[in-house]
Amino acid sequence: MISMMEKHVIEKLDLETAIYRILSNEEGPSQNELFRKLEAYSEKLEKCDLVLKVDSGNLSRKLKSLEKDGIVLHVMKKMENRDQDAYSYFIKKDLVTFEHIIKHLAKNIDTSLEVSLFNRKDFKKFLEIKDDRPRDLTMDTKCVLIDALIKSSYVRQLIEISGFKSVYHIYKKEVNGFCDLEVFIELVKRLIQDGLINDFDDIGPEFKSDADTRKIVLEVMYSRSR
Repeated sequence: MISMMEKHVIEKLDLETAIYRILSNEEGPSQNELFRKLEAYSEKLEKCDLVLKVDSGNLSRKLKSLEKDGIVLHVMKKMENRDQDAYSYFIKKDLVTFEHIIKHLAKNIDTSLEVSLFNRKDFKKFLEIKDDRPRDLTMDTKCVLIDALIKSSYVRQLIEISGFKSVYHIYKKEVNGFCDLEVFIELVKRLIQDGLINDFDDIGPEFKSDADTRKIVLEVMYSRSR
């Protein structure tokens, strides 16, 4: 995901995270369709120096495990252009499930390599990497994956069911300020435009305070850079 000064570091993406990435689109793929989507996703990730290993056996076992834990569920739907039904997989829409997913995506984010000129210690570690061995996800990559979830149809529908304040509280508790708030600011703008947020009570004081703080910090940083 990160490429600076023509330097490439290979990062490894786990299957569970990839499953969430695909299912959060709310398209309800069958297991075979999900496998094909994961293969295409894996090929796309290679261009970003990310490695995802996918095989049908591991996918089947992971789906069974996620179903057992109540994270993923399936319903029957008729397959297009076929006179038969197939299991259609979705992520369960409740706050407990969302918290589980956010915890998974943000796991060890506080100790992840932060490849930034603002973090001299981690940037030096980044420059010292000499081999192509796949490594744990950097903080930047984790944030990109978390942002993609927040932008997804799944989170949009979850907000309609459980409210923005509850979703944001879980996000803040698990991500703890390591990712930029811009994705939530843009989401709030869309929710206001669509009439799903009508006043500050819908947003909640927690988000309003964090957004105001972010604005002040950016203004200070911009003034110093001039």
